[in-house]
Amino acid sequence: MNQLLKYLAVALAVALLAACEQDNTNPSASAANQPSIPAQAVDSPITAKDSGFPASTVAPALPVTVDDLKIAADKGDNSAVTLLRLLDMAQRGDKEGQFQLGAAYRDGLRIRQDYAQAYQWLSKASEQNHATANFLLGAMYQFGEYVKADPEKALEYYTKAYQAGYAPAKAPVDKLKKMLKK
Repeated sequence: MNQLLKYLAVALAVALLAACEQDNTNPSASAANQPSIPAQAVDSPITAKDSGFPASTVAPALPVTVDDLKIAADKGDNSAVTLLRLLDMAQRGDKEGQFQLGAAYRDGLRIRQDYAQAYQWLSKASEQNHATANFLLGAMYQFGEYVKADPEKALEYYTKAYQAGYAPAKAPVDKLKKMLKK
């Protein structure tokens, strides 16, 4: 029963993040009437006044710290509430919470991208044999994200992911084995 509740909590957290992402768009606005947003406006803390675009088209700056998340949550930002819940789960040692938080930091999902935090949380989930966390750590080692690129270490993590049942890890395992034999 506890596993089911944990699974449902994580599924709800992911759904809330996705819903919050959709809430930040304006589907009723005509694309023809809206200017395109330059890439720098998405990650930049500029205001709508500074950008020359209407306020509804400038994405807010992403939270950087836990304090930023708390402030955003107090202002009603549902994605900040979800990330704080994931942080609580992760700090309590829940491997799924650790994985979800690590993935959010790695990909910059509703929080400022931070490879150091990603590595920390994904490593904790990996210690508990979380298959997808092992896969993401493999990718970090393969492509040198935060860590020095190390194909042997990448192969180790991808292999752990594959052995734990994460089928997408098979392709990088095969590729790295072939590459390392040369």
